[in-house]
Amino acid sequence: MEPPENEPAIAEPLSVMLILHVGMKKSGSAWFYRMASDVAEAAGYPRAADVRERSGLQTVIREKTDHVNGRNPLRLARLLLASRRTGPFLVTTHRAGSYSTGVIARAGLIRVVLSYRDPFDVVVSLMDHGRRAREKGNRSDHASVTDVRTALDYLEPYLAEWSFWAHRAGTLAVRYEDLLADAPAELGRLRDWLGIDVADDRLRDIASRYSAQAIVARDEPFERFHLATGGNRRHTDVLTAEELRICRERIGGLRAAMGY
Repeated sequence: MEPPENEPAIAEPLSVMLILHVGMKKSGSAWFYRMASDVAEAAGYPRAADVRERSGLQTVIREKTDHVNGRNPLRLARLLLASRRTGPFLVTTHRAGSYSTGVIARAGLIRVVLSYRDPFDVVVSLMDHGRRAREKGNRSDHASVTDVRTALDYLEPYLAEWSFWAHRAGTLAVRYEDLLADAPAELGRLRDWLGIDVADDRLRDIASRYSAQAIVARDEPFERFHLATGGNRRHTDVLTAEELRICRERIGGLRAAMGY
């Protein structure tokens, strides 16, 4: 599997800018964001949680997760104003593709790192989460995912996010499968894209802190990192021939464009 041909050039060191992580749901986005935040902090960038408190952004940056509304230009403007005081910092969202966000990105005020996964495996994960939500009587939006068709319906806007950002100049694309295979190397790509000075040993240390063994040792739930089952190509073992046919019919072309 080859990633999209959008490998960005190494950036100049950042001055005033917002770094926006756009993560596809059920793609280990929380896991990658935690590692990326540690890399940025190692280079001297402030944590989003600290910016939230110092700049009065409690209604803009969600507590604990650092999620923001990436499609709201007024909230993005508040984040950019804060970055003028604090320097660049990293926040995360699942959806940011909009005309206004695209204009801000083209102006060089934000930079986007896009993380994603084989969408067929995302379908499997969505179906798992939907089943568990219903078993627990949970009314979350995942509970509406009852089969492969509703999973594809749920996934559609997040695939649109990939299409919006993946081939835009300057976007850094990070695949879940590559993180599983060699997280330090992917963090190295992030470091080079940001143009920051973080030693390889430090990157390996950060990756090791978020390994499965380290998460278990800290008694943190895998679900917090979207790693409840993890793994690659689960769809080959879980989906039926008919379900795979429906997936190929609906999103096979886009999946191929994603490098799968």
